[in-house]
Amino acid sequence: MVLAYYGIFVNDMDLINLFGYNPRSKNIEENSWDDPDKMFVGFVDVQGSTSGYGVYSSPVIKVIHHFDRVGEEKTKFNAGEFAREIKNGYPIMMWGYTSITAPPYFWNTVDKEGDITGTVKAFRGEHVRLIVGFRGSVEDPEGFYVHDSLSSTGYNYWSREKLSEQFYRVVGVTDQAIVIK
Repeated sequence: MVLAYYGIFVNDMDLINLFGYNPRSKNIEENSWDDPDKMFVGFVDVQGSTSGYGVYSSPVIKVIHHFDRVGEEKTKFNAGEFAREIKNGYPIMMWGYTSITAPPYFWNTVDKEGDITGTVKAFRGEHVRLIVGFRGSVEDPEGFYVHDSLSSTGYNYWSREKLSEQFYRVVGVTDQAIVIK
């Protein structure tokens, strides 16, 4: 959606391949899988906690740069700053959730030798939306207009409090946003 806003039209699978895409299921026995901070994890067309997950902001920023745009990561929600960016014509991708019915879960990332290199925090219901407008003043916005690909209306109005709650609900996952310039 955000690339189309800038007149860049690209196939979804081409984007996913640019993120890094090596589809495979989670290794349940070893509790290991790929790193969403480095690539798209799992299968893009299969849902489930062991088959498909998604991607976090770092690979998305890499792809944004690939198309000669600037992506600035935000790990703190500041309503005035978000409103300023939107007023200047810059949409914001924000991680959040559709629903949370279970606590976060974790898996290990491993190198080619099988040695653990890190731990990933994840949860079922992780989802990314695009913030495209706001209501109120730039200094003190009341709320934001959010484009959601899963919404039947496409656009929804969220209060500033609802947006903040989405942002901070699962620290380490939902507290990431990208301003795309």
